[in-house]
Amino acid sequence: MSKCIIVLGMHRSGTSAFTGVLNILGVELGSNLMEPTKENPRGYFEKRAVMEINDEILNILGSSWDDDFFSPDENWWTNDSLAISRDKIKKLVENDLMEYEMIGIKDPRICILLPFWLRVISKLNLAPYFVIVLRNPAEVACSLRKRNGFSTEKSLRLWITHILSTEHHTRGLPRAFCSYDKLISDSEKTIRHISKSLGISFPKTYQDTKYRIRQFISPALRHYECQIPENNTPLSELVYECFSLLEEPARTGGELNEQSLSIIDSVQKKLIAAKYSVP
Repeated sequence: MSKCIIVLGMHRSGTSAFTGVLNILGVELGSNLMEPTKENPRGYFEKRAVMEINDEILNILGSSWDDDFFSPDENWWTNDSLAISRDKIKKLVENDLMEYEMIGIKDPRICILLPFWLRVISKLNLAPYFVIVLRNPAEVACSLRKRNGFSTEKSLRLWITHILSTEHHTRGLPRAFCSYDKLISDSEKTIRHISKSLGISFPKTYQDTKYRIRQFISPALRHYECQIPENNTPLSELVYECFSLLEEPARTGGELNEQSLSIIDSVQKKLIAAKYSVP
């Protein structure tokens, strides 16, 4: 059975950097990856076909990657209209990735489409593992403002929608919460943390690849360093409450405790009550 590492996190959170490091460590990503752009000059490490299929799914659901009020129907992932998309992913993985012992898949859209992806993976000979990337939401908002012209409120809604869906749907599965800052400041410790949290060993060791990783990871990858805004809104307070809770296992290498999970569930209920849509 192949190990499938799925890198999850909000857009502009450092998922490309993490996936690039995993690739250096021997995690196979397959062919036809997205080309680098000025926003990601070192590459996205993401299959274009995966992004296109995910966009297709979101379109069928009447949504898009930047829908900050994403609220599909209950059990939407079982919809017969998604059968073709399921077949496409199955064929894509079988034709391009199944021959390898450890593969990687990355697209931030998977965060909000996780129930669908988990259903597909369950039909394949894959064991899923999750690397969940965290970055200060203020920095994410700064990046999205420059790239897409999004307001801070829209970016924060997108951040919490992606993160709450990711956390909820990976409970009970092998997962590692990881800090983008820590990857840049101490890549060796971050890699050890991922390996220990997931209970896996990578095809290549850090010692074998440390020079390539050090060349790949540098402070130049960070374009924004922002602090938590002083003028809090009800939405930003909920966002940073979640961010603070999720940062703890990223720092300690552990898991969320029952109290933290209960608080996160409470945040989700508050968001729904406030008409902020989350999966």
